[in-house]
Amino acid sequence: MFMLTFATVVLDQIWMGGGAIAFGVLMAYCRFWYRRRLLLIDQTPLVQVQDLREGLAKVTGRVIALAETLHSPILRKPCVYYKFWVFGNKWALARPSTLVLDSNCAPCAVDDGTGAVVLNLAESELDLAVDRHASSGPLAPESPDLVRLVEHRYGVRGRGVSTSYKETILEEGDTIIVIGQVRRTKDGRWRFIKEKKEPLIVWDRTNEEFASKYSTWVKTCWIMAAVALVGGILLIIVALFGVDVSNANR
Repeated sequence: MFMLTFATVVLDQIWMGGGAIAFGVLMAYCRFWYRRRLLLIDQTPLVQVQDLREGLAKVTGRVIALAETLHSPILRKPCVYYKFWVFGNKWALARPSTLVLDSNCAPCAVDDGTGAVVLNLAESELDLAVDRHASSGPLAPESPDLVRLVEHRYGVRGRGVSTSYKETILEEGDTIIVIGQVRRTKDGRWRFIKEKKEPLIVWDRTNEEFASKYSTWVKTCWIMAAVALVGGILLIIVALFGVDVSNANR
């Protein structure tokens, strides 16, 4: 009976060690992925549109609309892109669930004063600051306008004890940075193209601030990978060493 219990403990330790090692490998891969993104952001130089060549490029400029603009759900501002979230808690300590996730975009381009590059926001990775955030709860009643918006436009009722709203928009005139592959179309205009091997990223912070975000992720993943790998290996060594001791005692 003792040996059976001991073997079960050893197997549990080996499984835990194996799981920790697998998690460490995953974190090491994430660190590699974020590191590649960081190098892409840092090492791709900014170029003016008038000096563009086909291939990977990074351009900064102001957003211009190429068609009729949209209107964001909360702020009701004209924009070329919006993303709107509604989160609700059914109970006081429950994990928030996503009740509404709505996004839309209009044709636009980025203009740096020397020219413009057409940009399809629907196929881009967007990292934009939140423009509007609101929340409600037992001590903070919901805004009637937000209640009507969510109920009439999205058909969501009974959101729970607390609700939070978040909206991100991209307006004409906003300054953005775009990195991706550029191609010249048949009509002579430049266009950012999403390719399988190269990302198309759009952000509205400085290059240094955006790179710092990826740098933090690289360090975090590296630390988690090291801790998980070392911990997993130690668990397996301890388990196997325990088996050896048991065999020696017999």
